[in-house]
Parts: sequence; C-alpha cells; structure tokens
Amino acid sequence: MLSARSFRAVCRSQCVLARHKDSCSALGGHASQSRGVDAHDEVEAARESARWLAAQTGGVVAVTGAQDYVTDGSRGLTILNGHPMMTKVTAMGCSLTGLVAAFCAGQPIFEATAAALAYFGLAGERAAKQASGPGSFQAAFLDQLHGLTAQDLDQGARVEQS
Repeated sequence: MLSARSFRAVCRSQCVLARHKDSCSALGGHASQSRGVDAHDEVEAARESARWLAAQTGGVVAVTGAQDYVTDGSRGLTILNGHPMMTKVTAMGCSLTGLVAAFCAGQPIFEATAAALAYFGLAGERAAKQASGPGSFQAAFLDQLHGLTAQDLDQGARVEQS
C-alpha cells in the first residue's frame, strides 16, 4: 500500500492518483467492507479520504465508481457521466488512467482530470445506447472514445461542484 508520505515523494510537483473508491478509502485510513470494481460502497464514502489524501500529498485524487469524484484537497468535482455496462468490461480502469495522463499533458491537472473522467463517462453512455452486451459495448466504447469532440464534451459533461 502506498502511504501518503510515499505518494508525496513520488509526486514532487504535480501528480494524479486515480483510485477506485475502496482503494481510496483504504489509503485514507478508512476500512471498506467491499472489494473490486463491483463493490457497493458509494463514492461518497471515499470523498473524505480523497480530500485528506490530496491535501496531505499536494496531488489530485480521482475516485471512480458509480459517480466519480476529483479533488485537490480544497476543491471537489463530482462527475455524473458513465454507464453500469462499464463495470462489465475488463481494463476500463487502466484505459481511464491512460486517458487522464493524456488529458493532463501540459494542462492544469485538476481540471484536466475532471474533463478526462467526464469524457470517458460520456463515451460509456453513448456506447451503451448502441450495445447489446459487454462485447458490443467494448467495440462501441472504443469508437466513441475516437469520435467524441470537444463540443460533444461541452454539451454532454455532467459535472457538479462538491
């Protein structure tokens, strides 16, 4: 497990820690009874841990779940985009991590992380409308990731201050 002290050493300047809600609760010192991406704790339970971890490390913490949450320790955004079918496809979290890194290149990391989460979730929502199951969802999701525009994101992102 990565401690806050270790995370600070890794970050040194700007860093994003993207964790599933259970992992974030554990890093923040709160035990979770659930396991894996299908766990039933809501992101709300991990927000306090995320804020604490971001404040302690100086980084940005993104917590993923049914709703996503991004914080830098003082500001917080909830991203409402996404679809339950996203939990049925392997490696979605790994894909999201790569997308967050791409969005953060040369951009303010708090805002870029929130935009990446909204973009990813919006692609999931649109893919679900075309899919009949996880296999067709995966292909439709990749097509949506490829085809979404900045205008699509501006119109479809559902982000709230929290």
